[in-house]
Amino acid sequence: MEAIRNYVEALFAALPQREDVLRVNADMLANLEDKFNALLDEGKNEAEATGLVIASIGSAQELRSELDLDTESAEIPSEPASKTVDPALAEEYRQYQERKHVLIAVAVALFILAPFVQNLFSSILSIDAIGTFLFFVMVAAGVVICILATRRNAYYRELFGLSREDDAAR
Repeated sequence: MEAIRNYVEALFAALPQREDVLRVNADMLANLEDKFNALLDEGKNEAEATGLVIASIGSAQELRSELDLDTESAEIPSEPASKTVDPALAEEYRQYQERKHVLIAVAVALFILAPFVQNLFSSILSIDAIGTFLFFVMVAAGVVICILATRRNAYYRELFGLSREDDAAR
């Protein structure tokens, strides 16, 4: 559930920290927790439930549209009041966050679909070697996508003066 909570917090990070946005954030977390627990009750393991819940979350753009937020008015969260951020840099960061979330969703989808592809080739087509090969290719592709999606985190942390403690406080 912690991965889901982190994903939702990252999704809301680029949005203004207004009362209505915070309320939607809390409601979404509660609904996703219920969905996660329901999947666990259905017999899914924690990783499967996490993947399915994260895959069901819409994009940041859909969220902005739902909340009637202007995409250009996005604010950078946890920004010290004394520090000003270049608007171009803030927009770059917002775009990076959107791309990162889409890439992570694609990676999760690859992780979820890999066993099904392997099962398809192994059970239905009786070609074990190809199914196993495709399984590992899909998992490797998902890992590479995750690495590529998050490789600029340290850059933005340094620019905005964020640390791991700042993440824990949010």
